Amino acid sequence: MFAELITLLNENGRGLNAFRKCADAAKGLAQKNPDYATEFFVLAVYAENFVDFHERMAVDLSATAKAADQFVKVAEQFDAAITSGSAQTRLGAMNEVVTGMFAA
Repeated sequence: MFAELITLLNENGRGLNAFRKCADAAKGLAQKNPDYATEFFVLAVYAENFVDFHERMAVDLSATAKAADQFVKVAEQFDAAITSGSAQTRLGAMNEVVTGMFAA
């Protein structure tokens, strides 16, 4: 479900521009896939937050790599939750991801 965003991130260099493209794509995909809008929203916010925080200052390559790896991890976590077919698992994955975003 979220492989398109992972591909977009990787094909665009995993930097600020890639995160910007992922945020825009996630918003569009949320509209096309309303059953998964919440997951796409969370990924869009994650990507936008990264861009907002780093676009006005130099970005450490290790921080960018870490953020890209985390974005991929979240997308894969959402995919696994959806594949399970359980609404409770999906909700648990979303809660875990959002809680982690607040802790970061």
